[in-house]
Amino acid sequence: MYHFSLLVKDGSWPWTDELEILSVLEPEHLSIFYPQILSRIFIECYAAGFYNITTSYDFFLLLLSKAIQQLENIESNEAEFMIQHVEDVLFMGTKPLSQSLFPSQHLINRGPKHIESRVQAFLKMFETKLYEMPDDEFKNNVNALIEMKLEKHKNLREESLYFWRESKMVAALKQLSKAEMIQFFDEHIKAGAPQKKALSVQVFSTTHVTEHTGDAGEGKVVNIEDALSFRRSRPLYAFSFKRCG
Repeated sequence: MYHFSLLVKDGSWPWTDELEILSVLEPEHLSIFYPQILSRIFIECYAAGFYNITTSYDFFLLLLSKAIQQLENIESNEAEFMIQHVEDVLFMGTKPLSQSLFPSQHLINRGPKHIESRVQAFLKMFETKLYEMPDDEFKNNVNALIEMKLEKHKNLREESLYFWRESKMVAALKQLSKAEMIQFFDEHIKAGAPQKKALSVQVFSTTHVTEHTGDAGEGKVVNIEDALSFRRSRPLYAFSFKRCG
């Protein structure tokens, strides 16, 4: 995830660059930076219900005061620190009680070429499934996705996300046809698609690097030597800064 963030996420920097800055960082630098960054911070709130502008603003001030009082609760902060310390000892020590695995993490002794081949095998399998899928089954899948996105919101966050993003997606799904889905898949997704572009971050173990020499996959491959230069070369790089400005 570290290498992937460097390649695609604005505002991420190599650890080596951050370490170089830390070596010359002084307290007065932080004292100057602190008011500058706070002067640019703003908070957006979404209020649902029978609220007018005045009531919504008063409600926000009440929540803000509660949040500040919670931060000033020293005993509560100490208790949270103790809980965090105990969890670190139990799960991250030299002899942890258990080992956590996340869906994006896998323990495997195969090289990147094998993993890439499995991705391509899945795409070929899905290609066959998509082509052979009856129209009524495709429509049922689309309707199931629409129902999932239109289900009752459980909190304000879900309701806010719906108005920002999901409502437009539902409108597009209602007009989606199987032919359009296959056309997009053939042009952008399937193995060998003419418009397909894939970003692959491959990490080699130093103890097994000789076993995987030249094991970076087949086809037209461009090795990225400078992560930041690659990020700046992307078409949407300048757009992200215009959107934030």
